[in-house]
Amino acid sequence: MRDIIIRPLLNGWLVTVGCGKVAFVDIDTMTSEIKRYIQDPDLVEKDYTETAVNKGLCGAPDLPTFDPEDTPPLVPTGRGT
Repeated sequence: MRDIIIRPLLNGWLVTVGCGKVAFVDIDTMTSEIKRYIQDPDLVEKDYTETAVNKGLCGAPDLPTFDPEDTPPLVPTGRGT
């Protein structure tokens, strides 16, 4: 089971579980989903991953990283070519 953090939003709550975040607008739904997660974390994580609206954000490949030993990447400045 991962850490659960609840933060208030203007119109609800943001629940962070590990690196996943879910927004709830109804406190009863939020508390029942947290209870369901506590009872069976693997099942709930699978459910949320399979039905995610932004699935591309979950498990997306890592972005390229900069190694200071390599040549720095070129960054466009917006001034010609």
